[in-house]
Amino acid sequence: MPRLWIIVCGLAIISCGSTTPSPPSVDTPGGVETINGSERIGWDQSASDAIELATLGYAIYVDGARTDAAGVVCGSAPGGPGFPCSARLPAMSLGTHTLELTAFISDSMLESPRSSPVHVNVVAQTALARSASASANTQSSSGGNASAGSLAKAPALRDGLAAHIAAVDGLTSPTDVAVTPDGRLLIAERAGAVRIVRDGRLLSEPAVSLADTIGADGQLLAIALDPQFDRNGFVYTIYTAPDRSGTPAFTLARFREVGDTLGDRAVLLDAAPASSSLPSAALRFGLDGKLYAAYDDGGNAQGSRDAASMNGKILRLNADGTLPGDARGGTPVYVGTFGSPVAIDWDPPSSTLWVADRSAGAVPFVFYRGTMFPELNGRLVTASTIFKDAAGSGISRVAVGPDGALYYLTARGAGRVAPDRAP
Repeated sequence: MPRLWIIVCGLAIISCGSTTPSPPSVDTPGGVETINGSERIGWDQSASDAIELATLGYAIYVDGARTDAAGVVCGSAPGGPGFPCSARLPAMSLGTHTLELTAFISDSMLESPRSSPVHVNVVAQTALARSASASANTQSSSGGNASAGSLAKAPALRDGLAAHIAAVDGLTSPTDVAVTPDGRLLIAERAGAVRIVRDGRLLSEPAVSLADTIGADGQLLAIALDPQFDRNGFVYTIYTAPDRSGTPAFTLARFREVGDTLGDRAVLLDAAPASSSLPSAALRFGLDGKLYAAYDDGGNAQGSRDAASMNGKILRLNADGTLPGDARGGTPVYVGTFGSPVAIDWDPPSSTLWVADRSAGAVPFVFYRGTMFPELNGRLVTASTIFKDAAGSGISRVAVGPDGALYYLTARGAGRVAPDRAP
């Protein structure tokens, strides 16, 4: 049976995963676990495959009050007794509470009985969050957006996270961010521009604009840096553009960065249909040095189950876009099926690939690797890990920089969070 835990606290609860959800059972230490409410609740979900897993939703009962689990993220492959999954804990007042978990079949009334109860004590953290004062945006003499430290739209940090925030405004619908070893931010904007933030300032000119390439309906969705970026300057993107028939299709392309400018575009992969309404994709380099690209199902859930299609799949490629020599079946398809993948990353302890599928209610995430926040090391981080009201503040993406700082995107800006203790 799959087990459920509250990350950090180490609680273990059994969950369910069958065509008709079976009752969760509990295998957890007795007593009351002390938490601060910022933890995530996690479980190993049994399912025959990713297709069955995608049919399940989850609800958390706090003192008998039901709420749908939010921010659910599941691994792409079983690890131990089932697929590793986690979700944000519901908001809870200080004091003791009883938590129970159920699984249900999405779009139906079938819900399993509740799991055995887990008892927690929510306590306030001793350190208080600190927010910097806001200042009006000003334009620098060079035309750049000189809004470093302009925090008028920066969300409030979670209680207990004492940090300072540096932020910039002036972006337009940013979709993804990559942080260079020298601290610059390369930010993809949905309309096709890649913008650069250097020394806390948004440069006035984009590094590249793909507006003519992608057209009015195209979208720039993902960006990633080559592991050898310092040496080769390679930057990878996924965008959508109309194919010959006018249907939106994904393109995976590589650029070379020189002097805050992207050039030498090389198309590595194209022709996979994209969803015409709200396309999604994710792009990251794996622990094996290979390039992993995730495409949505193209608006066709059945197509994602087609082994010959790249839609609804994660693709694994060499950095030059060629097929790795160890690829299974002579195809770049690594794993599927997914509806709308928006983030991928690898769990540091087990190197398991995790996928955030928006169609299943998941939110973008990253596993923390760094020294600035030792309390987060190896943990899954979403916007809710950092901010009090991430959903209400419009946080669309989180990332970890080479320096260990946390970075985030809003609808019009970007920010950096670093502890006061950091140099």
